[in-house]
Amino acid sequence: MSSTQRRKDRIIVDDPWDGRALEWATHTPVPEYNFAQVPQVRSLDPLFYEKIHGDGKMKPTEPLGDIHMPNGSFLPFMIALGSFIAGFGLIMKHMDAWINPYFVVVLGLLVMFGSMAVRSWKEDHGYHITKENVEAMEREALADERNR
Repeated sequence: MSSTQRRKDRIIVDDPWDGRALEWATHTPVPEYNFAQVPQVRSLDPLFYEKIHGDGKMKPTEPLGDIHMPNGSFLPFMIALGSFIAGFGLIMKHMDAWINPYFVVVLGLLVMFGSMAVRSWKEDHGYHITKENVEAMEREALADERNR
């Protein structure tokens, strides 16, 4: 059987393993906003609780409205890179390195904390997904679920 045929025959369901946590309560594929409305969480395993004590669907805590989304940013990658460089410098202390390990640690920490500072001070107001767009995407996801 070819790989394209296997992909074509694949059945996509929202909760294939009868999961317990919130990530299994979203649509497949997951929309960019995750949940159209913030779900009500009444226990440690909210989806499992709703399957046992409710109708198996997450109840919303607020009415449907516009969803605020952050803009994409390169800075979290730079924070992670700085952490990696600093950690690598700490490991270098135990090796015979041609460069001073403390220099590498300080460089990594400067990259990490500098990126954190830029991220803290930079004003990024993000964007909004309008209520009408959210409703249209939810209708489309529900229609896809019915067609599976």
